[in-house]
Amino acid sequence: MDYGNQNQGDAPMHYQFEQAAPPRNGMVTAASVLGLATIVTTILCTVYIPFITGSLAILFALLSKGNSDRMNPTATSGVTSAVVGLIMNVMLIITAIVLYFTNPTIKEQADKLFKQRYGVTIEEWFWEGPTNENETYL
Repeated sequence: MDYGNQNQGDAPMHYQFEQAAPPRNGMVTAASVLGLATIVTTILCTVYIPFITGSLAILFALLSKGNSDRMNPTATSGVTSAVVGLIMNVMLIITAIVLYFTNPTIKEQADKLFKQRYGVTIEEWFWEGPTNENETYL
């Protein structure tokens, strides 16, 4: 019975084995996804979410390394995108603060919105704080 064996005679048979795919590491995937989420949430101008996603991306990438000497390239890209997103977020916050203190039109608009919502301007809130113990503005 010939099972498609191309090897006729006494020559040794050569078997081709498929290599098994390396096991997937969920931490690597999480680091990559959270790193990209950091950039996306920064572009959407959220303030707190990029700090959370960026920190988690870096943490998961470091945890995915385990006892190995080198980090998985996908985890490295997750760390890189998380760091880029965090830098963009910090620059966005610094730009907003600088614009608030240097542009009187923006300062007036921000104070007007803050006063409508909380009843005091930003400077009053910052320097005086809540007037009683039960009152909070944010």
